[in-house]
Amino acid sequence: MTTRFRTILSRALAPLALAALLGACGGDDGGGSGDGTGDPDGGSDTDPDAGPDADGFAPLLTVDWTLPPPSGPNPDRYWCAALTVEEDVIITGFRDISPPGTHHAVLSVGAGGGADNPGFECNVASNHDALLFASGVGTDDFVFPDGVGIRVAAGQQLFLNLHLFNTSEQTITGTSGVAVRTVDAVETEAEFTFAGTFLLDIPAGSTGHEESGSCPVAQDGTILNWWPHMHQLGRHMTIQVNDQIVHDQPYAFTEQKNYPTELAVSAGDTITVTCTYDNPTGMDVGWGDSSNQEMCFAGFYRYPKVGQAFCADGGSF
Repeated sequence: MTTRFRTILSRALAPLALAALLGACGGDDGGGSGDGTGDPDGGSDTDPDAGPDADGFAPLLTVDWTLPPPSGPNPDRYWCAALTVEEDVIITGFRDISPPGTHHAVLSVGAGGGADNPGFECNVASNHDALLFASGVGTDDFVFPDGVGIRVAAGQQLFLNLHLFNTSEQTITGTSGVAVRTVDAVETEAEFTFAGTFLLDIPAGSTGHEESGSCPVAQDGTILNWWPHMHQLGRHMTIQVNDQIVHDQPYAFTEQKNYPTELAVSAGDTITVTCTYDNPTGMDVGWGDSSNQEMCFAGFYRYPKVGQAFCADGGSF
């Protein structure tokens, strides 16, 4: 595999929109925003070699990959890349680049000093401390409200983790990664985090099985979106803040959308994420990163920045 890196150094990208844009996500073959057949031409139409497009997005970090037909019971592969930025980057929007074969992407950032690497095999736990963006394949754009964004400081290192998944009978190729909008400065720094649970046990043959995780809110803030994330057995997600239901929607692995909001939360509130599953298989299913395992998380952006990547099973928020 070869890797293309993009540091966004221009300060002349398009102005920030005031709301997130909604769209659809990829298919259960690990495919992207295309037809789900494993055809690499069916995925994201973002050109990794292009500059800013008409919406002001330009590729930040991308990886070229090739996946042969799977051999053995586990078709999952992980490929990572690391890049130290040369000057401050103020990000005000994220766009997923995920042709078929990309199960998900996670972009994180951490302190510099480690060696940059244009592409290497890794695992699901290979990430830096602070999350910047996560997507299922084909996840719709996220754009911050005016005056809000994420700052990556000069000398910090970006880290891209790709989960690749080929269930076709053909070799597939693609270029996956993340594109961004940038500006000169913002008034308020935001961050990305997850709420939910790592403790899953979905019985074989079950219907309507529920799992929940709760998180205490440590300080006042504003939540900007909900991004439900489960795998192929997920059917529904409910999110509550204290006793108020703030999200109650069916879920499909092939349609992982952002749900924009502008929800004020206060210190002492509790966020509870409840996931519902149907498991027609003959095996119990637990937590895991493979499409054949499950997750129960709601990703979201919030401001002001708190500095916590996960809030799961009563952890700090």
